[in-house]
Amino acid sequence: MAAVAAVAILSACAPATRWENAAVSRERWRADTAECRARASHEVEADWARRQRVPGGGPMERTTAWDAQMARYDAGKRRDSLFASCMRFKGYRKVRIDEHE
Repeated sequence: MAAVAAVAILSACAPATRWENAAVSRERWRADTAECRARASHEVEADWARRQRVPGGGPMERTTAWDAQMARYDAGKRRDSLFASCMRFKGYRKVRIDEHE
């Protein structure tokens, strides 16, 4: 529990960022962001479902509360990573908000 709290505190201290691509319109940015979020979520959910069918991989009632919490944390980190990969593939880069303002 302390590790999760520490990560949350450190994340709050990280500089604010956004995904940027000067070659696309605001509408295209919204569509790309929505598509990347959906793809990342779908992949994480599909991966979760596959693990539930693997012997020894599920169901959640066999895990401790700590295991369940860490599994959710790991899934969130994987979703974030997949989203970032998708955005980079589409030509976006992550910039600090104060970099242009």
